[in-house]
Order: sequence, then C-alpha cells, then structure tokens
Amino acid sequence: MNELFISTFIFGILAVASWHDMKTCEVPSYLTYIAVLTGIITAAYASNTKVLLIAGFTAIVLGWALAEFNVWGGADSQLLFAMALLLGFSWYFVIFLYVAIIYAIIFLGLESHTKKKINIPFVPVFLISYMIFLIV
Repeated sequence: MNELFISTFIFGILAVASWHDMKTCEVPSYLTYIAVLTGIITAAYASNTKVLLIAGFTAIVLGWALAEFNVWGGADSQLLFAMALLLGFSWYFVIFLYVAIIYAIIFLGLESHTKKKINIPFVPVFLISYMIFLIV
C-alpha cells in the first residue's frame, strides 16, 4: 500500500509540475513544497532512514551544482531532493542520471551554439525517467 501511494504521489506531482514547466518554464512552489514535505515525512517513518537521508543529501549536492551552473532551476533541485527521500538509491537514479546527462549535453550544446540563454523545461525529463523506472 505504501509503495502504491508513493508511486501514485510521485507520478501525480511530476505530471502536474511537467505541465506547468512546459507551459510557463516555471513550477509553482506549492508543488515542490508538498513533494519535499511528503518526502521528509516518509523518510522519517521509513525503516531505511539513513539510506534515504544519504540519497537526499546526494540529491541536494547534485541539484545545487546543476542549479549553480544554470543547467536547471530551483524547482528541479527540490523535486530531485523529494524523489531521493521517497525512493532512496534505486534504478530510478541510474535511469535519471543517463537521461540528465543526455539532456545536459543537448542543453549546453544548444546554448553554446546560439550564444544566448535557452529555457528548456526539465521536469518532463523527471517524468519520463520515472515512467521508464516504473516500466523497468
């Protein structure tokens, strides 16, 4: 039951956030706050709390680095943190990292080619990665 709730919750948050991100290139703060708060509460009651917290810390560092280099924004970092707390280290992160690397190469290549700032929504990449994770 708990896994079904977490899967449905993550899919719902990512679907709504993806829609907003594609429409406006922004994600409403309330969505990321709900996701992070749910992740913290879930991690606090999980049997593998230390693993989830290590995954969360790794996600914070990765998210901060990508936001610092303007590859993505703060909402993307917050959603990564929330998913790390909800899922821990799983195949999702392996799939996500491959997809994120491809995205970053395309993004940085386009930005360097055009010599101007490009806004490409990244939350749909989270959603696609998560759907691949659910299928695999």
